[in-house]
Amino acid sequence: MAIKQIPVSKLDEGIKKSMSQVRSLIESSKLLYEKRKFPESINLSILGKEEMTKLRVFRIHKKLNKPITNREWKLLRSHKKKLTHPYITAFERMRQKSITEIMELNQLMKKLGIEESLNVMDGVVGPSKMFTRHLESLDYLKQDCLYVNWVYEDWFSVRDNFNQNEKKSLAYVLLTELKNDYQYGLLAQNHPKLRGEDLLKTAESKRIKRIAKEMKSSKFKLMKNTVKKIMTEYYHPRIS
Repeated sequence: MAIKQIPVSKLDEGIKKSMSQVRSLIESSKLLYEKRKFPESINLSILGKEEMTKLRVFRIHKKLNKPITNREWKLLRSHKKKLTHPYITAFERMRQKSITEIMELNQLMKKLGIEESLNVMDGVVGPSKMFTRHLESLDYLKQDCLYVNWVYEDWFSVRDNFNQNEKKSLAYVLLTELKNDYQYGLLAQNHPKLRGEDLLKTAESKRIKRIAKEMKSSKFKLMKNTVKKIMTEYYHPRIS
């Protein structure tokens, strides 16, 4: 049944329920990772990332006091758009900020241990083409964790075509990135009015710093390079 719109009055409830769902996906993905069920762990981490990106749109609409239209809800549920559309929506909002505001946000992210991530040039902010391609290709990776597909003139699946180190790298990197996204989500949910140094004192910020340190480790960087190679070689070419 098609929806007309999701009213602003229901967004807080949707945010809380979605965050709870992400927490459950993280816990399940972690258990599967520890049991070396890497394809299953990868799949749940990607599902969690999809849910987290949807939350970006919820928060933007709540801030603007605007309901979510049927058209936008369809985009959020589209396999090809559910990861990219929320980021594009968020960057559209960023374009309304001044360069000074953006640089202040970058400084805050650096204090949290995150490298500068906003692409700023001539006042225009947006996700890079490589980043967008990566997000779109995650849907193919998710499918290859669940099914045996016919790709590159042969049968293909994560379980059968990647070695143990490759599967472990994919599972570890995606789970770590999801945990990081989740903590940012908690920060936005629990402390919407805090700014600057007060924000840095929260428990969520401290957890973000710990995860950021982990993401700078040689172990993570080595696994991240393996993931980049896999995505570039096997998945980016599948984006039409």
